[in-house]
Amino acid sequence: MADFINVLREYGADVEGTLERFMGDEGLYNQCLYMLFDDENFNKLLDATNSLDVSGAFSAAHALKGAVANLGLTPLFNSISALVDVLRPGGFVDFKEYSDKVFSDFNELKNLFE
Repeated sequence: MADFINVLREYGADVEGTLERFMGDEGLYNQCLYMLFDDENFNKLLDATNSLDVSGAFSAAHALKGAVANLGLTPLFNSISALVDVLRPGGFVDFKEYSDKVFSDFNELKNLFE
């Protein structure tokens, strides 16, 4: 389990804060991280990005923002927060660059655990 924690620290995650929320349960932290990798909101965000659906992208990104924050995944949280901020005002905005950054950060994280 130490490797899991070290990988997250090197990634830039707030491991200590997250473990505090998880009452020190590294196994639960690990389990929740792997659940994130299968979160359907990433597919919803991709679909919304491809169809330029601002409302759908906001909904998916906002849900992901909460999940990622709870896991202390600071780099991914920062990119998702930037996307949510761009989408928040409503109306059409060019958000593909922000969405691409989210997916880049997400894939970087996933690759660390494959």
